[in-house]
Amino acid sequence: MKNTENPIRVYRVLMDPEAAGKVIGEKRPISRHWRWAAVALIVVAGALAIWNFYFRPPFKPVSVERMAYLLPDKPSIAVLPFNNMSGDPEQEYFSDGLSEEIITALSKITKLFVIARNSSFSYKRKPVKVKQVAEELGVRYVLEGSVRKAEDWVRITAQLIDALDGHHLWAERYDRDLKDIYALQDEITMKVINGLQVQLTEGEHARLRGKGTDNLEAYLKSLRAREYYLTSTKESNELAQRTAEEAIALDPEYAPPYHVLSATHFYDIFFRTTKSPQQSMTRAVELIKKPSPWMILMLWPMAFWAFFIRG
Repeated sequence: MKNTENPIRVYRVLMDPEAAGKVIGEKRPISRHWRWAAVALIVVAGALAIWNFYFRPPFKPVSVERMAYLLPDKPSIAVLPFNNMSGDPEQEYFSDGLSEEIITALSKITKLFVIARNSSFSYKRKPVKVKQVAEELGVRYVLEGSVRKAEDWVRITAQLIDALDGHHLWAERYDRDLKDIYALQDEITMKVINGLQVQLTEGEHARLRGKGTDNLEAYLKSLRAREYYLTSTKESNELAQRTAEEAIALDPEYAPPYHVLSATHFYDIFFRTTKSPQQSMTRAVELIKKPSPWMILMLWPMAFWAFFIRG
């Protein structure tokens, strides 16, 4: 066939006797038995997928007898430091800050037993498993996750695990604008509380919904200041003090930088970098009382040790 634009169907007649009744290219109907076998295979595969995702524990449940401490009579939880997935070590302060904010928020709930930041962060950068964390800290629930921050966008994954039965109670991934980070922290905290089926009082609701900041730069500087402060050196304490003051200047109503700035004045006494320990103590108390007077009760042990014992 020459000079044809469209394809032309051709046929060939099979002349051999053994080819009788045979049609090349014929689509024979699928046998009913094979059809039912395929349906059964799909059903079984789907059932296995559902079992693995919803019912099969991701790890062997924790034994209460092997726990280092007795379980409290209320829901107990450890919030592990969220992994920094940004590929930039400089963003470590952000993922750490998110974890600490969630720990702080959960600690305000009287019906929860929350492991302190220092204990949870002892597992940072270590290849630990939920089972190990639960046994060593004596908790039933573990929250873990990761953070990826890029310019004005953030992705956060989080999952809440019941270590006693090895199942996920809740898991979620968030892709949000960075300016919504404070609301996102509140959302994750409430997801955890709901997952643990904890009933909040009106006062606890109010504390959880307490004012954050609409100023993103103030929030980020507050996280930076806290990172510097936790490094616990003379140089980092000076940086923490300066950065906290910058955060307060951006939003004078935002409480966290006041907490950090107050703590740095206590550290001035500890490091003997203050000309007047008495003035540093007075300044620390003034700062901590501005956003939340009750915070002085949390910092008083540090103040007592720094001023009276350290001298």
